[in-house]
Amino acid sequence: MTVHKSQGSEFAEVLLALPEQPSPLLTRALFYTGITRAKRKVEIWALPERLQEAVATRAERAAGLAELLALAATERPADAPEAGAEPVDQLSLF
Repeated sequence: MTVHKSQGSEFAEVLLALPEQPSPLLTRALFYTGITRAKRKVEIWALPERLQEAVATRAERAAGLAELLALAATERPADAPEAGAEPVDQLSLF
């Protein structure tokens, strides 16, 4: 079972096997999630370099949500009323 699939679950014992090659997916958060699935015992199979990389790598969100929100705050939609425009009587729309 993968660490991603195990999120939200706990197990008596966990074996966490890290890849031999560097991976951008191996982050501190993923490693932490893996080791915290164990209730009683965790065994880690990893090269020392991969373990160090996992602990040192912070996950970076790539959604771009912060940039989109900042852009939306500075841009006005083309159909938006001008600042100071008279409000529309919504009942007259029906």
